[in-house]
Amino acid sequence: MSTSAHIGYIQTNGKVVAAYCHYDGYPSNVGKTLLRKFDSLMDVKILISDGSMKSLDKSGVPESDMDNYFVADEIPLKKYLAGGEIRNVDYVYLWSDIEDEWLFMPAHPSHRGRVPAENYTELYNLKDVV
Repeated sequence: MSTSAHIGYIQTNGKVVAAYCHYDGYPSNVGKTLLRKFDSLMDVKILISDGSMKSLDKSGVPESDMDNYFVADEIPLKKYLAGGEIRNVDYVYLWSDIEDEWLFMPAHPSHRGRVPAENYTELYNLKDVV
């Protein structure tokens, strides 16, 4: 069984670009790695430039032997968070260039207890969760 995630960014026009990460997507692994190794929009774009990845190791190197595809390509943020794109993953990590930080959302219902939320289409600062 895997703990999957979407890793991507929010463009200044409010649209999301994201790739799929199949293994180890939980905050204590992918979340910590993103905070330590990827601190700019350019870093994130390079990370997901090949599309989906099998995993992201703690040094920030993606293992990419999966079919290369993007799970979100220019989807408006609200539609992305409310839509089917995230229903089959555990976590969502999005870089916000406007806020210059990583945002986080537990996408799968079994992980939603990790953050206090009335509405699970909200994004949280990843630093507050990891």
